[in-house]
Amino acid sequence: MKIHNGAAQQARELYRKQNQSAQAPAKGAAEPTAPQKPDRADISAAGRLKAQALDAVQSAPETRADLVTRLRGQVQSGSYSVNDQKLASHLTRQVNLGD
Repeated sequence: MKIHNGAAQQARELYRKQNQSAQAPAKGAAEPTAPQKPDRADISAAGRLKAQALDAVQSAPETRADLVTRLRGQVQSGSYSVNDQKLASHLTRQVNLGD
């Protein structure tokens, strides 16, 4: 969408006039109008929990260098083995969590 400079100036002027009229006290009014309440946003408990989880993930180290080094050595030496039962259990749990 393209806004021409004249249209933008008109919109800005209209906005300025509306704000001035909203802030100016009414003529003949005995008391000035009360100031407007500031905007406010409330975050749900679930939203706060997600934000905490994101902070925890972002503050954690990217990789566990000691674990990577140990596993790399086991793979290269041929001594790395997988516990089939444990792997199946984890995979099943992952699938169940996705449903």
